[in-house]
Amino acid sequence: MAQFVEDSIITWRKLKSYVIRTLLSRVLNFGPKAHHLMFYENQPASVSLNILKQVDNGYSSSTPHPRDNFLEFHAFNPRFMVKASDISVDSMTGLITLSDRSFVVESSSWSRQDLQLNVVHRSNKSDHLKVSTRDNILLPSNGFYHWLLEDLPLYLRLLKEKVIANTYVFEFAPVYVNDFLSWMKIESTKISRFAAFKELDFISRGDDTGWPRSEDIQILRDTFSPLMLGKSADKKVYISRLKATRSPNYESELIELLSADGWTILYPEALSLLEQIQKISEAQILCGLHGAGLAGMVWMENTAKVIEISRESMARACFARLASQCGLNYYWLSDQSDDATGIYKSIMKFSA
Repeated sequence: MAQFVEDSIITWRKLKSYVIRTLLSRVLNFGPKAHHLMFYENQPASVSLNILKQVDNGYSSSTPHPRDNFLEFHAFNPRFMVKASDISVDSMTGLITLSDRSFVVESSSWSRQDLQLNVVHRSNKSDHLKVSTRDNILLPSNGFYHWLLEDLPLYLRLLKEKVIANTYVFEFAPVYVNDFLSWMKIESTKISRFAAFKELDFISRGDDTGWPRSEDIQILRDTFSPLMLGKSADKKVYISRLKATRSPNYESELIELLSADGWTILYPEALSLLEQIQKISEAQILCGLHGAGLAGMVWMENTAKVIEISRESMARACFARLASQCGLNYYWLSDQSDDATGIYKSIMKFSA
């Protein structure tokens, strides 16, 4: 019986969605771009969203996977500036929730399936902070890789579009978020993790996690260009995970070998965002274990090299894709053997 009720609800939603699509497309003569965001698969249009304009075109991209060199393809959807009304926001992730507890999938770079499996639904509860001002934008506080490549570029785009805007930030935002705001001299309002907004502007996202967009990399480079020092001849930088998680047993020995060969060892946790940009921007070669520190390759000149070390089980293609978008020479190195000397010799070969 429960399954029958659930199936009936889905069927009813599909029917309503079809009727609304027909009304918009045939009766009101709205093109597909005008109501692109208004549909979340089986759900009807929401009056909480108002599409202001299109800000990006769609295009496709491809990159060989580092593990087996198999060519992967990805389609980027057009992106839109949207005004959301009477919604609830997770200020840490940036995910928007409507009053019926449904997600605005386009407020996240993760897929609907990821959101449904990993995120708790939140609605406009009475104990949420209520923001009633207008011209509001949010800078989320995701992990460094996702913040730098997915959150920050869209926030910067909104800043360019909005002459006056109120910036809101999660009250326990990571250091790199506060470093950015301080450097840009942006006054922000700290808010609790879940807040209700009368009005909030955002730029839509596609299911693009792990697939950086070229225009996002460009706005990052344009914004932080005063901090980018330019490539220094023979400067080699290794990003260490000794003070973070997932540091393998051989890393201490590998660092000793690299240090003796003149490599600069960086511990991102001990550096400000601005210091990271300055030090990595000078690198001719950037090497490190699979992890967010490698996202710093966006500051390097396009003749530089990137060497990623990881187990085959961790051989995700996100950094190969990023290196491709940045025009960098990318190499993947398996550390399955746990042999620091062997890994060091392979790094030397790639560095030549």
